[in-house]
Amino acid sequence: MQLHIHTEWLEFARDHELAHLRGRNIADFPLDDQVRLLDQARALLMIAGAPKPTAFRAGNFGANDDTLRALSALSVPYDSSFNPAFLAGECDIDLPPETPPFSEHMGVGIIPVSVIEDRPGSIRAAQLCALSAWEMRDGLRHAAEHDWPCFTIVSHSFELLSRDRTRVNPIVQRRFESMCLNIAEQTRLEGAGFEALQPQRRASLAKLPANLVRTALRYGEQAVSRIRYEVGILSTLFLNEFAAFESVVAI
Repeated sequence: MQLHIHTEWLEFARDHELAHLRGRNIADFPLDDQVRLLDQARALLMIAGAPKPTAFRAGNFGANDDTLRALSALSVPYDSSFNPAFLAGECDIDLPPETPPFSEHMGVGIIPVSVIEDRPGSIRAAQLCALSAWEMRDGLRHAAEHDWPCFTIVSHSFELLSRDRTRVNPIVQRRFESMCLNIAEQTRLEGAGFEALQPQRRASLAKLPANLVRTALRYGEQAVSRIRYEVGILSTLFLNEFAAFESVVAI
């Protein structure tokens, strides 16, 4: 159990000393306020029964260098807010995309979200809703074969549901089950929390190279998922046929 903040929810908070603060991301606040927010979030988590956190990830990956300074001031050793695939978005940490795990920046150990190359010159985050089962399997296998110190995957429970949250999305469900199976079957892979990480210095970690067939199949799968589980106009028969084909290719 580690620390995670979505500061856009502050507008719904009541009766505490930071309730007046407003900002979508923690990076929207000055350093002193970031220290206060993180300190209070940590205290609340521990009051709820969690052990003292050793790692942090910003909501929306919306951290900056001041966030790392705040974590260092609070003696939180690891940050996993740096997402190389989101550097054009809300992640504002000043690091290059090829930053390896256990790099130190602003006094904090950096554990980036892992990425693969989905097209030449383009990277994609290792996230359950972002990669097909085939891509995730190859990413995990590549990390194991090249002796990566860790492969960091992002997921949210709501990714397993349709957009209206009324039914399971079987495409993403199969991705999750396939990912768990691949981790279990790879003897060189082991699930671990931040407390079990062993710092290692690496010059660089070569990304899984692009495979255009693999990427194209994911495009098709994502389109089916959006139409069937976000728009709802695709027939179940076509969905099942595509899902069966994807399973044969990916597992």
